[in-house]
Amino acid sequence: MRAFRQGNPFNPFWLKRFKQLLHSAPVIPETPVRLACIGDSITYGDRIEGREMNSYPSKLQGILGKDALVMNFGVNGCTLLKKGDLPYWEDKTMQLIWDFNPHIAVLMLGTNDAKARNWKYHDEFYGDYIAFIRYLKGIPARPLIWACFPVPAFGPMYDILPEVIRDQEIPLIRKASRAEQIKNINLYRALSGYPDLFPDLVHPNAAGAQRIAVKVYSAVRKYFKGSV
Repeated sequence: MRAFRQGNPFNPFWLKRFKQLLHSAPVIPETPVRLACIGDSITYGDRIEGREMNSYPSKLQGILGKDALVMNFGVNGCTLLKKGDLPYWEDKTMQLIWDFNPHIAVLMLGTNDAKARNWKYHDEFYGDYIAFIRYLKGIPARPLIWACFPVPAFGPMYDILPEVIRDQEIPLIRKASRAEQIKNINLYRALSGYPDLFPDLVHPNAAGAQRIAVKVYSAVRKYFKGSV
């Protein structure tokens, strides 16, 4: 009887362990694995010379090789907030993501939301973030989703308030991710010690994009096999 109790699959310990093992196992059968990089100008690669080769999605494609098809869905200036000055929701890219039908979605939005004219709607950021995650969950391929903490801004350029990203957005992104049971990639921490990689204090250069790509790769690599 003791052994039965220890191995009871309805025991909370074993149920939690089963969920951990289920989530950690590679579950993507198709090759190449379709990976969507969703974001603003930082994902797009704005201000990076030769961005077609040097944006972080392009760098990530180079790391993953033939086992992946990485698509850049970065849109300059876009906000996650539906009431922001340029909502991602209203861009045609939302439909393009759906049509791409990714197996993995990496979401990095929030930098443009940290402008005062957008952050006045801060009470809606959490709900809009939840809604975006659920939109991605509704994609037919049922993608695995990672929500990235935005990279730091090293000065109040383009009306972006660095403290909003650090002190308000990141806690809300973490909270939304927990509520929706998805994982985070802490790009804020990964880039915080490298102001020299941000020539205009907001957009990373090619070396910064490489650092982002490596951090994202470290999160998703177990879902790939073969030449990775």
